[in-house]
Amino acid sequence: MIHTPINSGEMKSQRHYQNQRVFRTLQVQIGIDCFILGLSTLTIDLAHVGLSAISGGVATFHRPGRYAGY
Repeated sequence: MIHTPINSGEMKSQRHYQNQRVFRTLQVQIGIDCFILGLSTLTIDLAHVGLSAISGGVATFHRPGRYAGY
């Protein structure tokens, strides 16, 4: 006799939702990284200093130390 949880379908959909959420977070993180890399190539001093300081704070919140040089 095979025992299956009553709410196995519910559990499955919840796991799927969790995977989607993780993937979306990854996409956002990759977007932030690309945004910062783009900013680092700016030649306008004022915009570079102001914007990279703000976005650098966002990046170090996720991974401390990675953008320490900004």
